[in-house]
Parts: sequence; C-alpha cells; structure tokens
Amino acid sequence: MKKEILVKIICLAAALVIISVATVFVSDVGNHDTSDTVSRVFIDFSRSLSNVNDLLSSFLNAEEISEIRAIAQKFSEELKKARQDYNLLNVSGKKGTIDSFLNLSGDYVVSYAEEKISGTASAEQKAKLEKMKRFTGRFYEEISKIDANQSSAELTEKIRESYQKVNGEISREETALPVTSKVEDTLETEDNGNLLNNAKEVNHETALQMAASFIKTENAEVRSEMKNGIDVFCIIGSGEEVSVSKKGGYIVSLIRNDTEEIKNFDNEQCVQKAKDFLAEAFKVLTVARYLENDNETCYIVFTTKNGATFCNPDKIEITVSKLSGEILKLNATEFLLNYRNRTVTAPKYSE
Repeated sequence: MKKEILVKIICLAAALVIISVATVFVSDVGNHDTSDTVSRVFIDFSRSLSNVNDLLSSFLNAEEISEIRAIAQKFSEELKKARQDYNLLNVSGKKGTIDSFLNLSGDYVVSYAEEKISGTASAEQKAKLEKMKRFTGRFYEEISKIDANQSSAELTEKIRESYQKVNGEISREETALPVTSKVEDTLETEDNGNLLNNAKEVNHETALQMAASFIKTENAEVRSEMKNGIDVFCIIGSGEEVSVSKKGGYIVSLIRNDTEEIKNFDNEQCVQKAKDFLAEAFKVLTVARYLENDNETCYIVFTTKNGATFCNPDKIEITVSKLSGEILKLNATEFLLNYRNRTVTAPKYSE
C-alpha cells in the first residue's frame, strides 16, 4: 500500500515538472515572438521616416502641379504610417513633442502644396518646410543608430531622446545666427493682416475652456477687459490669471502656480517646452532670442523670423519652470498686435 502511494506521489511530481517546463517554454516562445514583432514595427517606423525625408526633398524641388500634389499626399501617407508604428511602440501611453510632429506635419505639407500652387505661400512657410527637411534628415540619422532589439518602452524612449536632441541642435543653430539691425527699418509697407484681424469672436465659455488647460476654472471669475489694446476675457482663479482674446481665442497673458511635481529641466529642455507651447498656441514658427534663468525658472524671449531677418516687434515673453517644465508666465501682447505676413527686404547690418 505504501509502495502504491509512493509511486502516485512520484508520478504527480513528474507531471508538475513537465507542466512547469512546458509553461516556461511557451512563455519564452511568446516573448520571442513579441520581441520580433516590436523590432519589425520599429524597422517599419525607421523606413517611413527615411521615405518622409526623401519626399520632402522632392517636394521642395517640384514644379508641376500634379507632381506637387502627388508628393504632398504621399508624404502625408508615409507620416501616417510612421505615426501608426509609433503608436504601436508607445505602450506606456506617454505623450511628447514627437506626437505633434507626427500628427500635424502631414497636414501642413498638404496645405502648403495648395498654397504653393495658388501662389499664396509665404517665405515663412517655405522656411518652415526647409527646417522640417533638415529636421527629418537628422532625425532619421539618429533613429538609424538605435538597436531594434529592445522592448517597445525602451525603443519609445530612445525615439523621444533622438527627437529632443535634433530639435535642440536646430534651435541652437537658429539662435546662433547674426543679429540684424532694427527690424522696423527693413520692413516694406505691404501688410496682409495679423492674427487678430478678421478672427472670429469667441464667447466666455470658449475662453474658460482655453483657460482650463492652465488653471482650475470651476470657481474662476470671468471679466471682460481691455489689455494693452486687446479686448480679452480675463479668467481669475486662486492666485492665477489667464487672459484670452475675444477675437480668435488666443492666450494673451498667463500667470500660474507651479505644481509640486519635480522633474528638473535644463535650459535646452525649457526652451523646447516653450517652443512646443507657442507652436500649438499660435501655429507660427518662433525663434528663441534671449534667455536668462535662476535655479527654478527660465525666462525666454521669442520672436518670429522671416528669411534671415528676426522680426523683433513680434516679441513673446515666456517663463518656464525648471522644476516641472510647466509654463508659468506668458506675455504675447506685442506678438498679437504686431505679427503679420510681411514682405521683408534683405537684412541690414550695422558696422
């Protein structure tokens, strides 16, 4: 009897060992398949970026209407593929500046194609396209250095780091260009209007929605005011204030508190945070012209740029927290009053 019980115990133990080994084997096979899939997705992402770079070169040199439209459409499709691949890799669900590039750049090129065909495209728009070309070329070079045999989370982080590195390099190159003389003296009289001209008026509910991104608006006070010649809705919270223009719904000024979340950002990261914010808020290409900082904040002055000329009247002052990376202060009054699609002559230099 004891011998039979012992035999049964040995058989049961053997069965458990076989099941465990089989489970480990299946798990390893599954992980291997997943790793292969991640690598393939990353390689597809890299290939799409390479195609995007090549298409931009062709697009900038295209002359025929049918060719311009076809390349722009193909560019948009390739960028869409890159976005889909990136979303597959981005399992952590983090959002970053690369998301804006992948989401908006295709639409921008298609829109520019139609304006190029109609003859209404501006020098600033072309400059933005040329900057995009420089960016995509370098971005692809950085992506090509990444080892594809990593987890999706690791690959996503490497892609983000590459994006930020290239963005920072291009930003530094822009700010290193020579300073022109007083820009007001170089402007011709042609004026196609600024952002506030002909903009649709927004109501206070829309203004509250805009302000909600920066302050808690449940119990906020809303006032109608005139600030430096701009008619605004002023939304006031607990020690925080956001002014939204009644025309167009633009953020005119901002004062807010920092959060308690501390991540620590350097100057370059603060400049990039500010650039991304301004690109989203005003849909206009801006250049950092001046920076000063202390241990907790980074104060930056931006202007627009037309060709080689810095348009100093289009000034935007912005303060970024070096602790959290958040926008703490903004003053875009001069930009909103002065910015317009100008025709700018060649810059003049003093001795």
